[in-house]
Amino acid sequence: MRHCALEPGLLAGPHQDVLVRLPVPGNTEMTAAVRRYVTPATGRLPRYLQLLHGNFVALDERKRRSFLGRLARSARQVSDGELAALLENEWRSRLTASWLIGLDTREQFRDRIGELLLDSEAAYAGQGYCLALARFATPADASLLAVTWPPTSRNRISATTRTGPSAPCSTSTPRSAPTTPPRS
Repeated sequence: MRHCALEPGLLAGPHQDVLVRLPVPGNTEMTAAVRRYVTPATGRLPRYLQLLHGNFVALDERKRRSFLGRLARSARQVSDGELAALLENEWRSRLTASWLIGLDTREQFRDRIGELLLDSEAAYAGQGYCLALARFATPADASLLAVTWPPTSRNRISATTRTGPSAPCSTSTPRSAPTTPPRS
């Protein structure tokens, strides 16, 4: 994992989690990508906090449409290089990059997203990985989303092999289909 330096004062507000770790000074491309895609002002909260846990759903309809419109534009505009760099940064950048990848169905990131999901290194970023894989909507992506958690030597797979159970978005107990009472 790359070490990042904190950039004080990047975001200000009443939230405890207001600092975003940016790359060590000198990486102007990464700094610009974080400011453009991860922390742009989206009302009261930066983008990554609106994406976290689907917080944007609580916005009123007008604000939600505006937020999602800006997010969709960003998904079309962001370069593959910027997305790859954001996926190597901390959880906020990874969460946002995954959403952008999923919305624009950039399937060339499938293997990297799968690896990151299985590695489960960054808190909260898995929410974005799951969204991206769900948007790709192939059986291979579904297998990544259907793993028992935590991984063991029996259920851990490579993101490139895609066989067997494989990702942390489900519980360790299999869910049975809901049953309906018999009609009288």
